[in-house]
Amino acid sequence: MVRIARIVEVIKPAAHGLFGAQIVKLAFPNKKFEVGAYAKHITDYELTVELLTALIGRQIGLPIPEPVIAISLDGSQTWFASVDIKAPNLSQKLNITNGNIQNTQGNALLLQELANWQQIDQSIGFDEWIANDDRNTENILHDGKTFYLIDHNRAMRATFQPKDPISKNDLLNIKLLFHTDDISKQRMKNNIIRMHQEIHASLPKEIAQSITDEIPQLNSPAMINMVKFLTERLLYLTDLTNAKIQTKQVSI
Repeated sequence: MVRIARIVEVIKPAAHGLFGAQIVKLAFPNKKFEVGAYAKHITDYELTVELLTALIGRQIGLPIPEPVIAISLDGSQTWFASVDIKAPNLSQKLNITNGNIQNTQGNALLLQELANWQQIDQSIGFDEWIANDDRNTENILHDGKTFYLIDHNRAMRATFQPKDPISKNDLLNIKLLFHTDDISKQRMKNNIIRMHQEIHASLPKEIAQSITDEIPQLNSPAMINMVKFLTERLLYLTDLTNAKIQTKQVSI
């Protein structure tokens, strides 16, 4: 389930993002062609978070680029890589000044497109499940047709507890800018709760097992704790969603 590749060329630093991400070329075993990717050298904990969350997200149908374990040019380091899907991030498409999204017609139209995206409710629920409060405009890609989710290494921070709500869910905030009536909010809440209820409790363990089968050195206490966190958090998500999206009693 996890592919391992070798970095054969570091092209240049990525224009956006933290953690020193680089645009690279990857070579996979037994493949004659090279693949473009974004790669970053992060801690083992963050690498484990990135792999686990990306593979879980892809398993439940979210548009997340393929995660790859990348071996550095000199063979001494393990990097996290994400296959390049050739799409800019939202910060490159929005008019942003000093970190603030400007009140322009173009910005409003793009944010409304995101708010109406058919997978936004599922993505809101995913960020809440993995405790990711870092869904900013640089880690949402847009190719003109759909949106893609990247960069999850700040999810499941070590001090976070399964029953804690995340401090902010930017996808939820964006949707609520354009869907303000109780019927729309109730429909969104129902979609998110249904999505959480359809996740099998064994999924985190199964994905973790697939990772450690390929990369035994990642079979660590951190991986075990992440699986435990995600499994336990499923029990609290309905209450967290009801508290975060408050509506009057409506039927739809």
